[in-house]
Amino acid sequence: MSPDTFDEFNASEILISRFNAWRKLTLLDAVALEADIPAAEQNGYQPQALSSSLESVVIQQMAWMTAWRIGRYAHNSLLAQPFYLNAPQKDTAGLEEEKRQYDIKFNAWRNQLDLARKDRPGWQDTIEQGPPDYDPTNGQYQLREAAREFEHDYRNWLRDVNGNPAEKVIQVALDGVLKHPVYRLNGDDENKEYEQMRKEGDYHYARLFSDRLGTGTRKEPEAQLLALFDQQIHDSRAWFVQSTLGGREPWGGYFRYRMIYCGSKANKQVQLIYVEGKAVGAPQLDPPLLFIVESRSGEERVTEVQKVRELASGQVEVLTPGSMLPASHEPGLIAARESARIRAERHQQAQLAIAQKMSEWNSKNIG
Repeated sequence: MSPDTFDEFNASEILISRFNAWRKLTLLDAVALEADIPAAEQNGYQPQALSSSLESVVIQQMAWMTAWRIGRYAHNSLLAQPFYLNAPQKDTAGLEEEKRQYDIKFNAWRNQLDLARKDRPGWQDTIEQGPPDYDPTNGQYQLREAAREFEHDYRNWLRDVNGNPAEKVIQVALDGVLKHPVYRLNGDDENKEYEQMRKEGDYHYARLFSDRLGTGTRKEPEAQLLALFDQQIHDSRAWFVQSTLGGREPWGGYFRYRMIYCGSKANKQVQLIYVEGKAVGAPQLDPPLLFIVESRSGEERVTEVQKVRELASGQVEVLTPGSMLPASHEPGLIAARESARIRAERHQQAQLAIAQKMSEWNSKNIG
């Protein structure tokens, strides 16, 4: 291996130590926690069979990450941390100039695309790759917004998005050109995940922090894990989406586990809402459509209403529980069945239309 290649992929001893602390705390079982990382692993990675399932490992790892977020975000120790102080942040004038330069580059690319001879083979090869979505250099602001969002969710405060906090509306555009099914997560599963992640995060908080102010622990290996989260882990969000929307992601959240697939099955229940150009429960409406979920907070509970609006006519169809398909752990199977049903229905309608046309032609030309 050349020296340049070695330097490029070399990892510091500090990072190795912190990563091994993460392995011990989030992957290995209780017996392994009592021992140090085997000496053999100092000279290379040695895979180790785990007694836990993938789902339980994800839950354990997210418990530690949630505990870190509680300390840094919910307990407001973020602003004094080096990763926040060193985050890139332009002032107002700098952000305006950055956006101006981006617009110049984007418009030049659009002009090049418009002038391209699209009738020639391989014309795409003559076009430069388009610029990514605009992502302003405002890292500190983004971290503050992340902390604000997490604190609102953690303390079960209503987020100040989508207007009136007592009446939140989520709208998803369903265009007729979509090629793949669209699903919605089961709300009951989301509520259970929130309660579990919050409880697990509170439990692990006392192992990462020594007080309610977010002061880090000095106990090992927890202190190594805290340093890894503070200095090496990038707690990322799709901030370019926030820049495009002009606000935080309305469907995003910190209290959700990853969806895990195994063949045709998933570990979360999802509800099919769109397939084959049709909204499930409102087959008479034609795309483009708007899928609307309205949540209203009453005195005792939150009620939810699902609607579909046809953009061309403005017609609105309220979806009833009986018209919707049930949530399922097999999204692919549900989509395949509904797709086959819709195609069979279209085929039958086409046959009836042809038969009617033939009958009209016969009546006119033979009768």
